[in-house]
Amino acid sequence: SWIDSYKEKGMVKLNSNIDSLWSVPFSHYYQYDGDCSSPDDLVVCADGDYAMCGSMYFMDRYIGYLIKTDAYGNPLIVQDFWDFTPEFYFEIEEASDGSFIMAQYLQGLDMHATYLVRTNVNGTVNINDNPISVKQNITVYPNPVIDILNIEFPEIMHKEYNIAIYNMNGELIKTILKNEANKTNINISELTKGIYIVSIKNQNYNRMIIKK
Repeated sequence: SWIDSYKEKGMVKLNSNIDSLWSVPFSHYYQYDGDCSSPDDLVVCADGDYAMCGSMYFMDRYIGYLIKTDAYGNPLIVQDFWDFTPEFYFEIEEASDGSFIMAQYLQGLDMHATYLVRTNVNGTVNINDNPISVKQNITVYPNPVIDILNIEFPEIMHKEYNIAIYNMNGELIKTILKNEANKTNINISELTKGIYIVSIKNQNYNRMIIKK
């Protein structure tokens, strides 16, 4: 079910008497203050760790996430997926090599389409191997970033493009009009430490960055 704030969520481990052994709030994994589904599935990994998947709603779209924790709920992998068509991540399994397989579905007006996505051991997905990928091969670095954020495009840009930066509440913080051909940079030294979204409008590109 959907809850209006991640602050309402968390992981709790119980013993056989249903007593709480430990609990971890969702904010320990994501500093996100919007609508977020409870993890739709959780599995115990072969090494005794836990893995879960679910969806967040941000900037008028659904974003899948994969979280792997240690045996005490501390995050080992926190991976968000902006790059694929499916909206909801509803089942996860660990493969024999330690990677993960997730079932996803896309809800349309007259149909539902189901997908399987397999990750690498670190929770990432090979973009070029995934037929449902929609992201351009744009590189944003470094991440985390202290002051200068670099953006490289896979091909020459022939017209001006708009780069917007949002905070995790979806509020527009900064917008820059650029016309460099295939590489540009943005000075974000004035931003406070935290998590932001870089959006390139005419490229259908969004990426989460950490400002140190």
